[in-house]
Amino acid sequence: FDVFVGHGVSDGRGGGANYYNESRCNTRWTCCNATLWQRPAQGILLATPSSSLLMNLLSAFFLFLHLLAASLWVGGMAAMHFAVRPAAAVTLEPPLRLPFMTAALGRFFGWVSVAVVVLLVTGFGMVGMAGGFKNVHWSVHAMLALGLVMMALFGHLRFGAYPKLRRQVEAFE
Repeated sequence: FDVFVGHGVSDGRGGGANYYNESRCNTRWTCCNATLWQRPAQGILLATPSSSLLMNLLSAFFLFLHLLAASLWVGGMAAMHFAVRPAAAVTLEPPLRLPFMTAALGRFFGWVSVAVVVLLVTGFGMVGMAGGFKNVHWSVHAMLALGLVMMALFGHLRFGAYPKLRRQVEAFE
């Protein structure tokens, strides 16, 4: 069987493609320096160059969504802190400021909730495509730890402090 993998013996057809050679007993397939699948012991898991392309596209799509979600979250926090809050303090009277900020936070928290789900799905998906946490750089472990801390803080704000704020604003109106 010839199976497209990142290791093996060249078939001599050029193009830089390597093909699986049964005598080499490769234990994993790689694509873009990331382990994709482990070859099952009972047989050969077949793949083609087109499936490798598909995995590359899926990896790129996951990375795009991951970066988009992180940018939305962190950029939104910066915009709320450095633009929206100061502008509200300058332009709105105190009785209008708190309802405005509560409404703005409610909309922002909705988007952050979506971003958190996207970050978890794409992050764990990319780690899975790399063969698990044992095959990723320590920086991925650090990113996960920081992300989990940020998600815990978001959970506290979204489900603890924000509902109290919203109830107080509604009671005041």
